[in-house]
Amino acid sequence: MYEGLTVQVFDTPYYVFATSGIISAAKYNIEDGKTYFAPDTHLFKNDLKLVSPKAGSKIAATGIEVKWDAYPDAAYYKYSIHADSSSGAETNFDYINKRVDGTSVSLDKPLVPGSYTAKVEAFTANDRRLSQTSQDMKFTVTEHRQSRQGRSIGDSLDHFFDCLIWPTNTAREMMLWPMLNSVISGIAARAPTLR
Repeated sequence: MYEGLTVQVFDTPYYVFATSGIISAAKYNIEDGKTYFAPDTHLFKNDLKLVSPKAGSKIAATGIEVKWDAYPDAAYYKYSIHADSSSGAETNFDYINKRVDGTSVSLDKPLVPGSYTAKVEAFTANDRRLSQTSQDMKFTVTEHRQSRQGRSIGDSLDHFFDCLIWPTNTAREMMLWPMLNSVISGIAARAPTLR
């Protein structure tokens, strides 16, 4: 009786440990002088290509699109965005193990700043996993700096200059000084990062 059969996967450095159930090693009766035919074990590759976000990239918290190349014979895909909680990132279970029939998905909720790992798996129509993305598809979500008035610095500047080009009147003059103060405050808040 032998336990712990390992199989090298295709032409890669990866190995699969044959199991019975969730964590128990599969057991095989090997008899002297006889050929043993192991039961079918479904293997899959790690060559599904993630197009975006790219590994090591830094992206904004909103407007995130997860995109990958179509995989041969795949009928559908499942994607997950795993958070590294030690970085301040938070898991959003709306983005875990979700089925997609196409090759992209746009996240409709922002991610909390921190480090994440994107994972995409390709499946056949019979629910057999064909491939998945590499395990090092990590990316970082950065903070979106805002002025004290709640607008981004760029939005504050745009609004400020809009006020300048309109004809002067009492209402415009009343808006101009708070906007100027907002822009100056926003630039001052960013000053340490600009050195």
